[in-house]
Amino acid sequence: MTIDVWAWGNLIGGLVVLSFAADWLVDGAAELSKKLGISPFVVGVTVVAYGTSFPELVVSLLAARDGVVDLAVGNVVGSNLVNLGVAWGGTLFVAKVMVTERNVYHRDLPIVGLTTLFFWLCAMDQTIQFMESIALLSIAILYTVLAILGARGERVEPNSQEKTGKLILLLVGGIAGLLFGADAMVNGASQIARTMGISERVIGLTILAIGTSLPEIGASLAAARKGEGALSVGNILGSCLFNQTFVIGSAGLYASLPVHPTILSSDLVYMVGLTGITTGFLYAYRLGNRAHGAILLSVYAVFAGGLLFETLGWG
Repeated sequence: MTIDVWAWGNLIGGLVVLSFAADWLVDGAAELSKKLGISPFVVGVTVVAYGTSFPELVVSLLAARDGVVDLAVGNVVGSNLVNLGVAWGGTLFVAKVMVTERNVYHRDLPIVGLTTLFFWLCAMDQTIQFMESIALLSIAILYTVLAILGARGERVEPNSQEKTGKLILLLVGGIAGLLFGADAMVNGASQIARTMGISERVIGLTILAIGTSLPEIGASLAAARKGEGALSVGNILGSCLFNQTFVIGSAGLYASLPVHPTILSSDLVYMVGLTGITTGFLYAYRLGNRAHGAILLSVYAVFAGGLLFETLGWG
């Protein structure tokens, strides 16, 4: 088997560009939101979550455009698995996170849980149809409006000294870099899937999912270490919701998205399970600690191990 240097170069180079660009986008957006006096949790579920999930949006849109539909759905499901199992689990393993905001329990957790079940229901017939994509997009818009309206009662004193021009430059540069990096990743990953005989589903659930989730991992770890628990959990919850609604809904406008039978019978089950564990722990304890993180990481390790065995033909 020959190594396609160009494909691997596209994949790795795109991942590097995407990671740096996501940092620029999040830094610029977070500072800009501080200028507006928006609270940390609202920043987490809107600005940071949308910013860190932008790679998933671009990758899934380009995959749908290019007809690589298993990448579009697999990338989203895989990214949510990484967000909950690795990003949130890893965050809790290194830092205890207190979550005291009432809106998390009265608004955000119920919406995330119900949306996950609705997404699973949409996938039951192994196809995300056009009208289902419209419904998912509507949920994303409604949630964003509710979060923004809720921010009116959570405003804080503006505390950013950065110049507006610099922040806009970070935003524009971040978006441009994400577009370039994601396009290169899709091209490289799809080529590798063909030459190595690895299914696009596995590529989407592993390489692309982890690559596009690096911003969530970095943002959540950094926020937790700085004592910004609300920002950390907001980033994870908002990203998972955004992936299932806006990302899949937008990709589904190109064409109906087939759902691989194994995604339905295995991958989505793990995603729903990790969502249930995460929301259950938060409702029960109002915090996340190392024990919770270890459980989430262990569940993801079981999933990843099964995927490895399947890919190697051992399962």
